[in-house]
Amino acid sequence: MTQLLESTTVPTEPEISVVQGWTTSLADIARRLGPDCARAETRQRVMTYLRGLLSPAERKNSWPLAEEIGDVTPSGCQ
Repeated sequence: MTQLLESTTVPTEPEISVVQGWTTSLADIARRLGPDCARAETRQRVMTYLRGLLSPAERKNSWPLAEEIGDVTPSGCQ
């Protein structure tokens, strides 16, 4: 744990192949959410929210996430 706190290296941009793997993983998550989210709109909202959380947005609270995913208000992220 101490090593993590003392690290001074800056994270680098992920490799393209890693990011492409995220797309496959997100599709798998969407498929697995099917039984838990009966409505397609709910599944879409969950996936949009997840993409917002994984985005490069500096702050991950409701307003910045809403802006990142293209919502006018943060109500869908709350």
